[in-house]
Amino acid sequence: MSSCIWRPRARYTPPSGPTQLFNVVSGFYRSRTVLMSVVPDYQPILDDRDDVELVKRTLQRGFRVVIGLYFSFATSDTMESDYTSLITMARWFSSTTGLAEFSLNDGNTYREAYLSGFRGPLPLGGKTVAGIKVEMELTIKRPVTTLPDLLGGTVW
Repeated sequence: MSSCIWRPRARYTPPSGPTQLFNVVSGFYRSRTVLMSVVPDYQPILDDRDDVELVKRTLQRGFRVVIGLYFSFATSDTMESDYTSLITMARWFSSTTGLAEFSLNDGNTYREAYLSGFRGPLPLGGKTVAGIKVEMELTIKRPVTTLPDLLGGTVW
């Protein structure tokens, strides 16, 4: 059996110029001082309607995918460059001029996304000398109709 392992990647296509790629895992692990977790949240899209007899009916239209990215940067020589890489990625997803896409399956399927939340830098463990933590939320623009398999993680 396989386990559900996410391999996140970001891709940004500016209005003019080459497409830029960022492997979220290997992009930070050059320093080995970054801890990261990826938490996809599948929020149901519900539509409440009254039928002919005025009975409430709930229609499910699919799922809105919100991806939580949580980073902890330990104090090191590369903390500033790692944080700068994260800010660059956040700017891609908050840009209104280019196309920002995100993949959870190592770049096999990219989906258009936007930045829906950003918190940080916050002190790690309440002490800035230990490092910082950053929380980022990306929302996928187009809903999905099915939930991923628990063990396969293939539906994305």
